[in-house]
Amino acid sequence: MPKSLAKGLMVTAVVVAALIGLAIVSFFIYMVASDLKTEEQLNNIVHDLSLTDKIDMTIQTTGDYATVEKLIKNDYQDFYDLIDKLEQEYGNPVLIGCLSVSNIASDGPTFEKTKADLETLKAAREKINNEMLDIVSDKVVAQKIDDYKLEDYYEELYRDYIADLKVLITELVKADKDFNDLIDVVNEILDFLKTEQNHWKIENNHLIFDDERLLQKYQWLVSKVCADCNQENFNGESQEIEL
Repeated sequence: MPKSLAKGLMVTAVVVAALIGLAIVSFFIYMVASDLKTEEQLNNIVHDLSLTDKIDMTIQTTGDYATVEKLIKNDYQDFYDLIDKLEQEYGNPVLIGCLSVSNIASDGPTFEKTKADLETLKAAREKINNEMLDIVSDKVVAQKIDDYKLEDYYEELYRDYIADLKVLITELVKADKDFNDLIDVVNEILDFLKTEQNHWKIENNHLIFDDERLLQKYQWLVSKVCADCNQENFNGESQEIEL
């Protein structure tokens, strides 16, 4: 083979190899840039999950990122579903209903049913709080990672997202102690009405006390549960009562 031809073939081989190498590097750079773009997209999606309870369950990312997106969206949806249940079925309206004149008339002066309902309410809220904590528990998170076969990088990414949700849930559960305090106040009101049962009556859908001091104490206790409760329906009034 002529030296010039061999040299030309060698140059061609070097050029081809360089082009292949460049193509590989370019492809690698493209894939890294694509991954970074997808991860930024997912970061924005997860950030928005903490701002609204209206979750779009449509998966917007691809590949392993899509798996992480599906998992974290399911977690937030479960969380918001439990929040709705907590507020709608076991929230403040239940407590306020315990202090309505109609309930006082029907269950007073011993309030056995109301007190039992309050214990049920407290237990139900505790159960929901535990269900929320389960969403972000180490055991449950590890099981989901195993079920979806997340690789190391995506496992860490999912755990980072879960850590933020865990902070949110933990703070909410701690704050629920305030609601338990309100339940204790309602029980205190019921005990007060039971103790002072000879000094109040229901008349024309009004709770009437025969002692101004007892009325003031009752109103003070009620204000701790519901500062803006309707005065006429909840706070009672004072007048002489024939007993």
